[in-house]
Amino acid sequence: RGPFIVDFLCIEANLVVELDGSQHADNVVYDERRTAYLKRLGLRVLRFRNGDVLTNSDGVCWKILEACGGDQPGFGEALGPRPTSGRD
Repeated sequence: RGPFIVDFLCIEANLVVELDGSQHADNVVYDERRTAYLKRLGLRVLRFRNGDVLTNSDGVCWKILEACGGDQPGFGEALGPRPTSGRD
């Protein structure tokens, strides 16, 4: 328990995934403070803009998979080929 709510948390991977909508442009200091707090707890924080999730979902999924140690064979089979360029 703590003072912040996260979008997604995977305890096994010590990973927090945050999806940032347009309101986050006005809350940069708050987001930085929250990220610093989570990192002090030993969590890694990945941030994605909502638009990236909608337009590049494969790239976002691959980044999350990599952060979870998903380089093992078979992990990304359902995602299709790994993106080679473009923003994540």
